[in-house]
Amino acid sequence: MTDDTPVDALRQCLQRAGLGPDDTLLLACSGGRDSQVLMHAVAALRPVVRAAVAHVHHGLQSRADDWLAFCAAEASSLGLPFLSRRLRVSAGFGALGLEAWARAGRYRALADMAAEIGARVVLTAHHANDQLETVELRRRRGSGLLGLA
Repeated sequence: MTDDTPVDALRQCLQRAGLGPDDTLLLACSGGRDSQVLMHAVAALRPVVRAAVAHVHHGLQSRADDWLAFCAAEASSLGLPFLSRRLRVSAGFGALGLEAWARAGRYRALADMAAEIGARVVLTAHHANDQLETVELRRRRGSGLLGLA
């Protein structure tokens, strides 16, 4: 275990990736605690980094509008530009399943927003339970060892 703060860890990660002040970052924000910590860490690194915050509104939860408003307000309070996109749920997700459809749509929307602002990378925040959930979903779908890694 290290004594690094989230800001220190992010700074080191960006340096290892070769990202600097000329690069624009797009931070995906769900409104959860993990993306909030990352948003505050990114804001603390200004002016060393240029960043914007993005939220994808899936419309799958009754509080989806609240999450959008929360992310927008938090980004504004930190002086970070904010972008958002709404996904339209349709019966077209087929064999993918709703969650996989939402994930694919989210990453398409994030890629579009990154291109719109010239962001070189999209940052996403995940905690240990997110990874556990991904591994479990892959296991249930019959992934081999490479798919679980």
